[in-house]
Amino acid sequence: MIALALLDKRLSGKAAFEAAALDNLWSLERWGEDAEARAKLDRQAQEFDNIARFIETLG
Repeated sequence: MIALALLDKRLSGKAAFEAAALDNLWSLERWGEDAEARAKLDRQAQEFDNIARFIETLG
């Protein structure tokens, strides 16, 4: 559903990432920062942003 919403431009890259990573983001807030988990989430956020920009260039 998240991918379809991203393709249909109903979600931004950031919003799509936040929806997809909701559990992991909540865990970081609840239990505190973990360098490895934060790095993984940062990479995923960048990937979602790249995908959203790619979709935008397709028109």
